Amino acid sequence: MLVILVTNSVLIHQYFLCKALAEEPDIDFKLIVSEPPANLNNQKARLFGNSLNFNFDIIRSYDSNVERTRAIELIKQADICIVGAEDHSLLKGVKRPFFRYSEHFNKKNHWYLHPKTFLRSPKIYCRYHNEQQGSYLLCASYYAKRDFNLCGLYRNHCLKFGYFPQGNIGNHLPSKKFPINKLDELKIVFVGRSINWKHPDISFYALRKLRSQGVNCTLTFVSLPSKLRERIFNKYKQEIDDGLVKIYDELPPKDIMSIFAESHLFIFSSDQGEGFGATLYEAMTSKVAVIANAKAGATNLLVKDGENGFVYKTKRQLDRILDNIAKNPSMLEKVASGAKKFTEEKYNAKVAAHNLVEFVKSGYTKSFPDDEPISKL
Repeated sequence: MLVILVTNSVLIHQYFLCKALAEEPDIDFKLIVSEPPANLNNQKARLFGNSLNFNFDIIRSYDSNVERTRAIELIKQADICIVGAEDHSLLKGVKRPFFRYSEHFNKKNHWYLHPKTFLRSPKIYCRYHNEQQGSYLLCASYYAKRDFNLCGLYRNHCLKFGYFPQGNIGNHLPSKKFPINKLDELKIVFVGRSINWKHPDISFYALRKLRSQGVNCTLTFVSLPSKLRERIFNKYKQEIDDGLVKIYDELPPKDIMSIFAESHLFIFSSDQGEGFGATLYEAMTSKVAVIANAKAGATNLLVKDGENGFVYKTKRQLDRILDNIAKNPSMLEKVASGAKKFTEEKYNAKVAAHNLVEFVKSGYTKSFPDDEPISKL
């Protein structure tokens, strides 16, 4: 069976899925890349672009007309063709079913109330949609279904998916990480850019609130400098001066994984501006309890409130979660263990690749548990 993924670049988000597809029995997997790395202004490309070992063929359609022609022929021949962000002209005139791999594309409140935006969306995305040929949407965001369905696309053809970084799957974690009580040091972590829609101030808010209720906690804050970060540091100057916050501008992925491995609580505060949120997944693989904003793309794909994390929609709900943790910090072990088990056994690149292949082999009829990739969304 020939499986193709068409994308504009090789990023860590797609790498482990590609690797898992290539390792599936009787699968000939090929990756089509449509843009040279020099064209990509992307932090993840810089971090990972030169450090990946590929166990599959890569066709660089930008290299020559020969490679471009080869890429188009492979797209036509493939038994499974997954398309992400790519050179649109590679798909021009190709009549076949696709698996469109996408986050939600409208990331502002009430976007659908603006007629120009609403009319533009079908024009942009209809080109990837061949409903008569049975195309499906691989939802890299919980809200992708909403956006495409509002445009009349992929109704009843939306499948749970996401991104699948390796995180700490299979890695050794500290054996004495849990349980903890009020006297033990509760390690909070935030990893992400200091921009408005990521709401990095929530991590400082959580630190202050938990300490005000007698919890011995500290914060590790990994974020590049920005004006917002400066304002947050000024607001929480006392906590920083007291040595309660470790601050890093940028760290290699292996160092971030080490921080996750030693942490107890991850604050994932992004709103709808977050298409997915790979750091949430990485924290869950590290046996970290997560507090996640329901508006982010990954939250409702990955987190079941009270089972493998905590979900909030409002500040009142966030306060209630923090109050409960302050009363009983040992409750974090249950959800952290649930998160680790979920990513190890149910939601990872290997399960996603296997389920996708089985779905196609079954003639698009096989169903999967709600907590696994390729289940109906």
